[in-house]
Amino acid sequence: MTLLGALALTLLSSLLYLRFEQGWTLSSLEAQTTDSRFRLRGPIEPGPDIVLVLIDEASIAEEDRWPISRASLAQTINILSAAGAKLIVLDLLLVESEKNLSAEARRALSAIESLLPPGSSERGSVQQLLAADGPDESLARAMARNMHTLLPFAFALGGARANEMSAPASLREAILPLVRRPQDYRSGVDEMVSGLLLPNAELLARAAGSGHINIVLEPDGGLRRGHPVIGYGGAYYPSLPLAAAMRFAALGNDQVVVNLGEDLVLGDRSIPLDRESRLTINHYGPSGRFPSFSFRDVKAGEIDPAALAGKLVIISAAPSGAGDKFSTPFTSQLSSAELIATITDNLLTGRSLTEDSQTGLLSFLAMMVIGLAAALIADRASFRYALPLFLALVALWAALAQYLFATQGLLVNVSGVIAIAFLNFLVFQVVRLRREQKGRREMERQRSNLARYFSPVVAEHLARSKRQLDLDREQDVAVAFVDIVGFTRHAEKLSPPEIMATLRNFHRILEASVFRHHGVVNKLLGDGALACFGIPRGTAQDAANALAFSLDFVARIEAWNDENKAAGRPAIRVAIGLHYGPAMLGDLGGDQQFEFTLVGDTLNVASRLEGLTRHLDVVVLASDALVERVRKTDGDSTPLLAGFKAFPKVQLRGRDDTVDLWGLQHAPHVQEA
Repeated sequence: MTLLGALALTLLSSLLYLRFEQGWTLSSLEAQTTDSRFRLRGPIEPGPDIVLVLIDEASIAEEDRWPISRASLAQTINILSAAGAKLIVLDLLLVESEKNLSAEARRALSAIESLLPPGSSERGSVQQLLAADGPDESLARAMARNMHTLLPFAFALGGARANEMSAPASLREAILPLVRRPQDYRSGVDEMVSGLLLPNAELLARAAGSGHINIVLEPDGGLRRGHPVIGYGGAYYPSLPLAAAMRFAALGNDQVVVNLGEDLVLGDRSIPLDRESRLTINHYGPSGRFPSFSFRDVKAGEIDPAALAGKLVIISAAPSGAGDKFSTPFTSQLSSAELIATITDNLLTGRSLTEDSQTGLLSFLAMMVIGLAAALIADRASFRYALPLFLALVALWAALAQYLFATQGLLVNVSGVIAIAFLNFLVFQVVRLRREQKGRREMERQRSNLARYFSPVVAEHLARSKRQLDLDREQDVAVAFVDIVGFTRHAEKLSPPEIMATLRNFHRILEASVFRHHGVVNKLLGDGALACFGIPRGTAQDAANALAFSLDFVARIEAWNDENKAAGRPAIRVAIGLHYGPAMLGDLGGDQQFEFTLVGDTLNVASRLEGLTRHLDVVVLASDALVERVRKTDGDSTPLLAGFKAFPKVQLRGRDDTVDLWGLQHAPHVQEA
């Protein structure tokens, strides 16, 4: 039942976790374990194909303006192209147009032109100035010339500002045609798209391709996943890193297959995606993992062309305190350029992390196995031993998850597995404690029942014993028959309540004395009783214990008689018969009621000896078998036999042989327990 209960609890908790794992609390908790795995793994080197050209403070100072002129961008693109850069990616959202002359300046120059003489050199200079290409035209011509520059665009999310509602023809060329969408597929980002934020139309038309630059942060502000594709208007558009990876690897749109919620196929490489088609980013480390150059130095031709040849070059703004900064497991200041470079390199090298249906299945199996193991540990071991075992169990899974992360790029669940294991551990520890409490109550009940027949020490031993007591056996025991002499005549002087009180006191004194000497009250016989010594296990001292009991009990009765006389109540006399020999132990009874008892001639002899006490005028009458047993264990000089005298052999009723007897005629002093 424990195993079935543990299995049911583990299955239920695992299914509930998977149902609500996308909630903020659970996803945030698991995100923290992912960040810890990055830090434990440490930084790694990216691939060799990507370099950054950063528009830093020195570049802005050189230009003496921000944003820098698009003519300067055009000049730099020409230099990069001449150096042999394989692909240039502009991480600049060039939405507004940049004119060569303002409208006021153009009107003023036109007015001056009309005043100058036709054919004059001054008029020619003004006309040349009016006809000069603007910055946008220069940049568009540079992109058209090298044919390998990518421009970004953005989707307007959640009602953000947009400048277009439908994609122009130049953007529709970026649409990925091979997209397979399951019927039940949903993407929160796709549902948030309300429009487009596009660069200058002329620039977009001259670019070799484009991709979106939308970044959606985790609820805690961290950056762990990217959206390689976003759907809008029934079509799916690549991200700028995906467009860059496709172009750099010379893959056309028809060579890229997107299985939404499953994977992204780039040629012969499959990139795992999560259920919302997000790519789990494999961060390489803090800032500075990719080679970078200042925009100013590249524009000035101060960079060795060999450092740029065959590279994927990302041009991005990186002035201090400006531009987007993202929080990753390694830094809170990752630049946009480094982010695009990281995701692009993940796609090119296939080193993105795997967080798909297979890792989900592995995580579910871990929840079941480790949760079940935690439940069994809690159920089988006390808290003192169960807690270290539980901690070792979850530490083992954490270590395995770290190994899979660092060596295979597998992102299996950690927090959910530990949470379910902890829940099972806690529940079954509580169940175990309640079971132990119930067991203690049952032990107390058994101890209480056993205490009616056995001494407290023996009752405790029996209650705690895990082995079933074999009572059906023959063994040597010491038996004591006890009786109140003349109780019938004694009772004639008492009322029924007084008779009951007398018997209860008698039994109380008997019980205390028997238990003190490790005996068992086998039967209460009204004004008499049968006590046994050597149950449940016989010892060498059983006969001595029986003899010591008789002396102690008689002394206690004498003390009680003193109290009775002081209270005006009649005194009582007791008689005890003692014998030592073999007896059969066992349970007697029917199907509904039974009792523990002893049978055998030893009991008959003890009963006959108790009856002879009246004839011989003694309080205690013991057989020679019991006395010899006492001498064998305690020696001939044992004080237990002081006051006993030998009687001639007697033939007991119903027996052919005679018995040597030893009798005590006077009561000893009281021996307190």
